[in-house]
Amino acid sequence: MGRSDRAANLYALALERDPDNWFIRLQLASCLANSRQPRAAARQYLVLARRYVERGFLNDALELGRWILELDPCEFSHANIADIALAIGSPAVSLCRRASHVHREAGRNSYAADLLLLCGRLDPNDIEPWQDLGQLYFEHEMRSEAAWALRQAGMLLLEAGDHRRFVDFAYTILWLEPDNLDTRHELSRVLVKMGQSHEAAVEHGESVKAVKAVEHVESVEAIAAVEQTEHEDSLRVVELRPVKSPPEPELWFVDLVAS
Repeated sequence: MGRSDRAANLYALALERDPDNWFIRLQLASCLANSRQPRAAARQYLVLARRYVERGFLNDALELGRWILELDPCEFSHANIADIALAIGSPAVSLCRRASHVHREAGRNSYAADLLLLCGRLDPNDIEPWQDLGQLYFEHEMRSEAAWALRQAGMLLLEAGDHRRFVDFAYTILWLEPDNLDTRHELSRVLVKMGQSHEAAVEHGESVKAVKAVEHVESVEAIAAVEQTEHEDSLRVVELRPVKSPPEPELWFVDLVAS
């Protein structure tokens, strides 16, 4: 047993007698890290980070978050970090985004998605986590989810008055989900404001077609085929969607997927 291992055992015994002693816990975590027990060390730092947040030492808690990510990224998960990050607020966004990239590279995509959603809560005005989340969903053929994530970013751009970028996002959303009526309505209104009346008329026409298609489906039986199975009441509903050649997606989206 090495010196760090022996020291860790001694600090663990001391911590049992005085569990609220921050210095002892910090020394224990350091010894565990030095004795090649990164997960155990990260868990001790998690406990300390929560204590720091309780006392208002938010910068110290953020620094411990960096140590946790470096020691054992699996411990930097939404379940472990969310309460700490939410207490810290927007300064934690950068670290959580970095953690999401680490998880993506390791194939832990659900961890990455959860952390990007957390970033959206930490800074409601930041579009980049939503953009990253849309890309992540698209890479896994989750087109509707990708459109939803990009729509969150698009609404932020719309609220900020960034019409040019909103249009780029809107066309990407419609490429993913052509029957997204809300996005199509907003796009036509923004195009009018930008003086692009022809493009606005095209999108308005597509909106009218989509609405009529939906009304038609609702006005007749929505059952296109009945599958004969052992359950006589088993029905298959075929959804009617308007047909349209989708516009090309925004270049940043395609380039990332291609790479």
